[in-house]
Amino acid sequence: MSVSTSARNSSIQLFDSGSTMRNNKLRAVIASLLFTRMGAATLPHDATICSPPSQLLQLPRSCPPPVDDAAASKTGDWLPWTNPPYCVKPLNKPRSDPPYCVFSSDHYRGGHGLSIITTPKLAARIVDSLDDGIVPPHVRDHPSSFLAGGDAPAPSFEVRDLPGRGKGAVATRKIRQWEVAMVAYPAFISQMDIWEALGADQIRAVLRQAIQQLPGEQQEIIFSLDHSTGGALVQDILNTNIFGIELDGVMHMGLYPETSRLNHACRPNAIWRYSKDNLAMEVVAFRDIEPGEEITHSYTPLGLTQTERQDVLKEWGFTCQCPLCSSSRRAIQQSDRRRNRIRTIRARLESADDGGGGGSLTGDEEVDGLAAELLRLVAEEGLEPQLVVAYMEVWNFEKAREYARMCEEAWVRYGGVEHDNVEGVRLLWRDLREMFTASNSAGQDFQCFKDDQHTMYIDSAGRNCKSVSYCLLRRHLRIQLLDPSQPGALAGDVG
Repeated sequence: MSVSTSARNSSIQLFDSGSTMRNNKLRAVIASLLFTRMGAATLPHDATICSPPSQLLQLPRSCPPPVDDAAASKTGDWLPWTNPPYCVKPLNKPRSDPPYCVFSSDHYRGGHGLSIITTPKLAARIVDSLDDGIVPPHVRDHPSSFLAGGDAPAPSFEVRDLPGRGKGAVATRKIRQWEVAMVAYPAFISQMDIWEALGADQIRAVLRQAIQQLPGEQQEIIFSLDHSTGGALVQDILNTNIFGIELDGVMHMGLYPETSRLNHACRPNAIWRYSKDNLAMEVVAFRDIEPGEEITHSYTPLGLTQTERQDVLKEWGFTCQCPLCSSSRRAIQQSDRRRNRIRTIRARLESADDGGGGGSLTGDEEVDGLAAELLRLVAEEGLEPQLVVAYMEVWNFEKAREYARMCEEAWVRYGGVEHDNVEGVRLLWRDLREMFTASNSAGQDFQCFKDDQHTMYIDSAGRNCKSVSYCLLRRHLRIQLLDPSQPGALAGDVG
């Protein structure tokens, strides 16, 4: 069962005394920025750009026309789909709104198959994502990929029956940290709001059509998945196993049958990352996974206390019995105290950037102390991949440059090279260079950012540069700190 609720090469000096944090801990903390909520993409998104030009011919980009059931019936051509679209007008939306249609391709990813419930216009914009030719070789040829050839090596895991846990994915060899353990493709995607937009009969009709138009083998796999929330079978399977994903800026839910065999753990050993370009899901080990060890990921935002975790998980009809939740009462209380302290430190660091008042920090020494405590607590709780950290409020140019380099590597590792925020960090690099040049040439204060509350300054010597890296990240990446107490805050948040 799998649920998503909704996602550095060298050490860096953190203390004026000259002590240095270990690479792996700092990388993990910096990398956790992936799991903040992000606003608008760094680069402007042109919704009319659909098909990338040929790298050889450099032809202009073009969009296929939207196809719905009426258009297909007139022309008899509904490519790239293998079935004529099945469309309904949303009962609970204005009549002027576009229909929701089922688009299916039984040759997607070498016969894996895919059905999508969305609008004709959005379906037209994402057709390039269906092209097997755009799948990167490391994804296409991965042993667990549906596109892998017959001579591919065996996957690093196998699905087994687990006592009291149903089926699960168990490592058959050692899986190294940051290794891609599994590659999966969606069998079903739907716009997230169909439950509200469509009437009950419409929902049943489009779901039935979407599943029936998949290859027979894929249908069997879907109907074998866990279901735990009650109600109609297909809807129950979806509610139990979907991930939150984005298509062309619109939130959708995606069913990835292969990753649905990953069970939950409150201290998981893997995360997942999603490619908006080719729709693939990669499951990545964020620590070494030993042979015979189950591959797990978290169904909830990491950082919740036990009571908060259980409240979220009961929505899917089970009580967590992972090693953390099965610990002694004292161990659980100690874990909860550490997690609450992590929240307090984050709020304290954030308050330093928000203008001070009674909660403002007094200087580098206090922030460095909080950062050190935060690193220790995060390591003790095993929360490195998903807790947001904001201890960079008092860095000078050297620290800001080092942070930008490590942050860029972290975004690539946790989000993939295609992630919007990789470009955002590269813009951060550019601004740091411009600021450094301008401040040195001017020999005076240089304004880097201004908001409604205060103006931030840097001088030529790098003094008075509180929140330099933070203001740049806010400007380019629109970071909002994630509240770990809110279920659904992570979008698939590299679960």
